[in-house]
Amino acid sequence: MLADIGRAITMATGGAMAFAPIEYAITLWAYAGSSSIASKLRLAALTATLSLWLWLVLVCVLGAAMAGARLVRGVFDAQAARGTGWFTPSPTVDAVRPGVPKLWAMIATVGAVGALVQRGAVWADRQYTEPQLTAVVIAIVALIAFAFAALLRRLFGMAADLGAQALAPTLGVLNPLGRWRAAGVALAGLVGASLVVCWYALPQSRSVLPVRLAISAVIIGLGMGIGALAHTYPVRAPRRRRVALGGAAGACALIVVTLLRWGADLEAKYVAITASPALDQLIKLVRKVNDLDRDGFGSVLGENDCSPLDKRIHPGATDLPDDGTDQNCDGRDFSLRVSAPPDGPTLPVPSQFKRSDWNILLLTIDTVRYDHTSFGGYKTGPKQRDTTPRLAELVRKSTSFSFANAPSAGTMASIPAILTSKFFHSGIALDETPSPGNPPRIKPENTTLPEIMKRGGYKTGVIGSHHWWNDWGLEQGVDDYDNTIGKTADPYIVAAHKVTDHILAWITRQQAHKRFLWAHYIDPHGRNVAHPDVVDYGTSE
Repeated sequence: MLADIGRAITMATGGAMAFAPIEYAITLWAYAGSSSIASKLRLAALTATLSLWLWLVLVCVLGAAMAGARLVRGVFDAQAARGTGWFTPSPTVDAVRPGVPKLWAMIATVGAVGALVQRGAVWADRQYTEPQLTAVVIAIVALIAFAFAALLRRLFGMAADLGAQALAPTLGVLNPLGRWRAAGVALAGLVGASLVVCWYALPQSRSVLPVRLAISAVIIGLGMGIGALAHTYPVRAPRRRRVALGGAAGACALIVVTLLRWGADLEAKYVAITASPALDQLIKLVRKVNDLDRDGFGSVLGENDCSPLDKRIHPGATDLPDDGTDQNCDGRDFSLRVSAPPDGPTLPVPSQFKRSDWNILLLTIDTVRYDHTSFGGYKTGPKQRDTTPRLAELVRKSTSFSFANAPSAGTMASIPAILTSKFFHSGIALDETPSPGNPPRIKPENTTLPEIMKRGGYKTGVIGSHHWWNDWGLEQGVDDYDNTIGKTADPYIVAAHKVTDHILAWITRQQAHKRFLWAHYIDPHGRNVAHPDVVDYGTSE
C-alpha cells in the first residue's frame, strides 16, 4: 500500500508538472488581448499555485483509489492484496502486456454501448413528445445495450488480442495494442482526432465540445504516465529531509503569497478565468473550499470576505449605517452622523455619497422579442417558458423601460440608430453602395456614441460578434475595436461566453481609466444552435 501511495504521488507530480507550463503557454495564446509583463509573471505564479492544488487533488484521488482497491481485495483474497501494485507493468507474454488488449476491449465496448444508447435516445426524442414515454424507450434501449455489453467485450477482446500479437514482431515497444505507453499516446491521438472530426463534420457540436478541457486532460494523463515511469527507476542519491522540507516551505510560501496578493490582481486572475477552462475550474475549487459561510465570497484571490464565518457580511452586502458593523468589508462602517448640517437654503450632498465618474457598459442582444423574454410575459404565458432568467434577475434590480420603441425591426437599421441617436432614413450619413453581404457603411461625418464618450475623457471599446462589424464604420471614436469573434461568417456560432470573456478581459485591462464599453451578443440571431446547460428548443431554423 505504501508503494501504491508513493506511485500515486509520483504520478500526480508528473501530471501537475506537465500541466503547468503547457497550460500557461496556451492560456497566454488564447487570451483576448495583450497583457503586461507584470500580469504575465503574476499569472505564472497563479498557474503554479493552481497546479499545486491540482497535484493535491490527484494525490488524494489516486491514493484513495489505490489504497481502497487494495483493502477491498484484501477482504476477499489476502494473497492478492499483497500482490503487485497499481500501474505496475505485468510480465509480457509474447512481447504483449496482457492488460493492454483488455483496456482497448473495454474502451470499444463503452463506445459501442454509448453510441447505441445515443442513437436510441435521438430516435425516441423524434418519435414521441410525451417525456415519460420517451424516457421509457431510452431505458429499454439502454437495457438492451447493456445486455449485449459482455458479448461485445469478449468479441472486442479477441480482436484486440489478435491485433496485438500481429503487431508485436513489427512494432515492439511501440505496439499500441500491446504496450501501455504506446497505448496512452494512441488513445490521446484518438481523442484529438475525434474532436477534430466533430469540429468540422458537425459544426453545430462546437458549442458543446470541451476541446480545451480535453487537451488539458490529455496533458495531465501523459504527465501521469511519465510519473509512473519515473517511479520504477531507482533513486540515484538518497533523499535529504532538509531538501524536502525546503521544497515544501517554498511551495507553501508561493501558495500563500499568490492567494493573498499576486492572484488577487484582477488582470492576472481574469486572464486565467477567461482563457483557460482548466484554470477556471481550479479557481472555482479554491473559491468553494475557501467560502466557509457559503455567501459566495472567499477571503483569497481578491474576494476580501472580512468575516468568512458570517454569511451576512461580505463585499456584496449592503452596509447598514451607524450599526457598528462593516457589512460590505470596505474597511469602515457607513455613517450618516458625520454629515454636515445645512447652513443655507440648499443641502449639500454628503461626501460619503459622492461618487467618481461612472463606468458605462452598453450591452446589445441581437435579436430578442420582448414578449418572448421571462420578464416580458413568456414565463407566465401559455407556454410558461423561463427563457431569460438572468435578464429577469437584472430587471428586478434595475430601472426597466418597458414602453420603449425600437427604431427598426432589423439590425441593419437599429444599430446605427442606437449609435448616432438618429433614425436610419432621416439624418444618418450612409454609404448606399455596401459590399455584398454587408449593411450600408456609416460615414465618418456622423457623431457616434463612442466618439462622444471619448471626448468626455473615457477609454472606449467595442466588442463585436458578427461579420458585419468588420467593415460597418463603427470604429469612430473607439480606442479598442475587437471583432475577432465575428471575423468570419459562421451560422453555427455560439459566442455568448466568448463575448463575456472579452468583456471581462477588456475591463480588467482598463482598471486605471474611466471607461465606456459596448458589447454585442449575437446568439439569438438566426439558426437555433444547442447551448450547453440551456433548454433545447429544437433543430429547425
